[in-house]
Amino acid sequence: MSDSKTQTELQLEQRIVDLEKKLEDALIMSRDFHLFSKLRDLLATKKFKEADSETTKIILKSLKRNNLEQLSIEDLENYPLDIVGILDRLWKKYSDNHFGFSIQLDKYRELEKKEPSVLKHEDNVITNFVLELGWAENQQNIILKDYNSLDFSMSAPKGALPAQCWMTSWGMKSKKIMLKRLLKYQALSN
Repeated sequence: MSDSKTQTELQLEQRIVDLEKKLEDALIMSRDFHLFSKLRDLLATKKFKEADSETTKIILKSLKRNNLEQLSIEDLENYPLDIVGILDRLWKKYSDNHFGFSIQLDKYRELEKKEPSVLKHEDNVITNFVLELGWAENQQNIILKDYNSLDFSMSAPKGALPAQCWMTSWGMKSKKIMLKRLLKYQALSN
């Protein structure tokens, strides 16, 4: 018998991987079904604006806060990574990998590679990040868009959603902290 795998063996391996992912999703959903079921349903029906709002509600609920203005820097620095992972997987699954936190992180890393200067490096990258995701306008004097004017369709830039949870009263500082949390999530999930 040859060392190379047959087509049937490769198909079976892929099927096992797919089933493992489905089982993982089912276990995640069963653990906190009440917390994520509404989001899953909104995403499944492509109601992205409502799903974005529900994502923020889940984040706030997990941090025992009532609104984004109550979030502290400490809340952002210690946000539970398991919740980030569940939210990310749901967004990616129901948007065909168009939306999600890890998609946003990929966009950030792509922009980071393009930034030649170390001077003001992080600020430039984050500025370009919010512009590329469609959250701001006017490259010279960054003006964040009104939340209701964002594009909540599949035509939105890749990674544009979720968005509302990024729009805290801490401005760019919160975006830096959230990106660091996403980097940690990605490092732990690999």
